[in-house]
Amino acid sequence: MNQETHTAKATAANGQKTIRAVFLYPPSKSYADDPNAWWSWPGNDFDAEGRQQKYMGVLDDLGEKLGMNLIMDDHSIWTAKHVAELVEQLAAEPPDGLLIVLFANHSRAMADRLSAAAEERTIPVVYYIGLGVCHGPGGTWRRYRRAGVHFIMSLENFDAIERGLRLVKEGKPLGQGPWPGNPP
Repeated sequence: MNQETHTAKATAANGQKTIRAVFLYPPSKSYADDPNAWWSWPGNDFDAEGRQQKYMGVLDDLGEKLGMNLIMDDHSIWTAKHVAELVEQLAAEPPDGLLIVLFANHSRAMADRLSAAAEERTIPVVYYIGLGVCHGPGGTWRRYRRAGVHFIMSLENFDAIERGLRLVKEGKPLGQGPWPGNPP
């Protein structure tokens, strides 16, 4: 991932919690150029890159409000190579939390890999899926209802994202309680 990384004004050196935020989706152009392609939500005219920029602005404000350092790429994660590189980064420099923002249903396998890598390192995960991106909640969502994951499926619910980030900042359990072996 040699594209530019956007970092909030704060630095980890100032004692603030660091959250690594990732956006998972293929480039919007890949859908626009393929007549058989389909965004699961909100339709084929969806500007994922524009939506990401909007979210990044809100997340910058949340980071400042909460006194947290949010690290975000100016691009999406959408290939196995990108995911593998990010997993390596999580291992080399574990953040205090991971925020996963899913814009495309077929990117769930990538989100699952990142979530598993975070679980291996006991990195709390705030996992946000826009309502309509994935049809559920169904049985497949049970794996996200576990210790260490604050799972959100909603329409642009930045209040829920803020709650998850607050839990990370305060060191409070996410999901179904504390990590196994780690008391609250």
